[in-house]
Amino acid sequence: GIHCAVSGATVKSRFDDLLIEGCHLQRTDRNGITMNGSWARRDWFPSTRVVIRGNLLEDIGGDGIVPIACDGALVERNLLRGGRQRCRDAAAGIWPWSCDNTVIQFNEVSGMKGTVDGQGYDSDWNCQNTLFQYNYSHDNEGGFMLVCNNGSSTMPYSIGNIGTVIRYNV
Repeated sequence: GIHCAVSGATVKSRFDDLLIEGCHLQRTDRNGITMNGSWARRDWFPSTRVVIRGNLLEDIGGDGIVPIACDGALVERNLLRGGRQRCRDAAAGIWPWSCDNTVIQFNEVSGMKGTVDGQGYDSDWNCQNTLFQYNYSHDNEGGFMLVCNNGSSTMPYSIGNIGTVIRYNV
């Protein structure tokens, strides 16, 4: 799939104005579109102006679309047909990790396999103010939505899941 990685041992790094648009991903071993970055809140340096729009993902081995360590990411008008097709660990369709102010809208997710997650959408932890609106979910073995919170203090520099809004989805 597509994986955008940010790293830096001495200088903080991030993406600014990253656009992933109009891609067709088919039959990946694990993930579709993912990112990484500085996600621990102690030294959080999020990517900004990240847009993942208008992509078609089919027969994805694990997770579909996962923005990580972003502030203000927009994930819209993507179509995911068949996720978690080959992985045995947890995977969901579209979900942010360690992101603030993410908007996930006008997407369609179907055919997610399994019940170790297997949901179309996931509001994961270490996120603040995630908005899921106007999305369509169908034929996902894990259902429509998973809402996660750490539930413990074992993960250092985590904030849990704060301010998720889920509205106007089918």
